[in-house]
Amino acid sequence: MKARIQQQNQGVTQQPSGNLAISTALEALREKRAAIDYSIETFENFSTTMQTNPAGTGAPINLGGETGGGTGTGGGTRRTVSPAARRKIAAAQKKRWADKQAAATPAATTKGKPKVMTAGG
Repeated sequence: MKARIQQQNQGVTQQPSGNLAISTALEALREKRAAIDYSIETFENFSTTMQTNPAGTGAPINLGGETGGGTGTGGGTRRTVSPAARRKIAAAQKKRWADKQAAATPAATTKGKPKVMTAGG
């Protein structure tokens, strides 16, 4: 590996302007380092994902302990909702339905008085 790096660097250092060659080489090395850092970060994230989501479904890392519903293939556990919470949810949903029904009903029933046709006009 070391020999291969030396061979790659020989072409860079033999250029006529030494400062330009060094700055070009440094820039190339910085780009390679950035690419390597990105690869390392990607592998670390993949490792963390596999630890928290061993099913390998590609789902985002779940740090809150919730499964998020869906198809149930997330590999997590479902949260238990208490009966009191279920009642609150049901009451809120009924209120939303009632509000929606009330908003739709006046528009449908506000036809007004029927007009009476007279012979004169």
